[in-house]
Amino acid sequence: RVRGPQKLFCTLVVLFNIVDNYERRSENNRRVIGTLLGRYDKGTVYVTECFAVPHQETDEEVSMDMEYAMRIGELQKKVNTNMYTVGWYSSGIIINEYSSLIHAFYKCQCPTPYISLSTLTSRNRGCG
Repeated sequence: RVRGPQKLFCTLVVLFNIVDNYERRSENNRRVIGTLLGRYDKGTVYVTECFAVPHQETDEEVSMDMEYAMRIGELQKKVNTNMYTVGWYSSGIIINEYSSLIHAFYKCQCPTPYISLSTLTSRNRGCG
């Protein structure tokens, strides 16, 4: 059995980008999802970059641009060869049956055990 990472280090730039992507999302999207990029080192995951992935989500279905996610991930690896897909993020507190489908996609993209990160924003905490 493969053990997952023991520690997570996430740069503030990643968190700011996730919140920014959420604030700039289309009005008909309830959340933003995206790819977390970084590296693994001795049981620690270092998340240093991220990007939003276009998707549409309704009560009946979810569609995600998987080709976009893979293409942008590959471009990022060309810029920094030590960077890998380490997981995915979702803004907000929405965890539903579609989250498991998104998780399954990213599980196939990660070379080692995966992580997911859910962030709260001022809007989904009732502050804005």
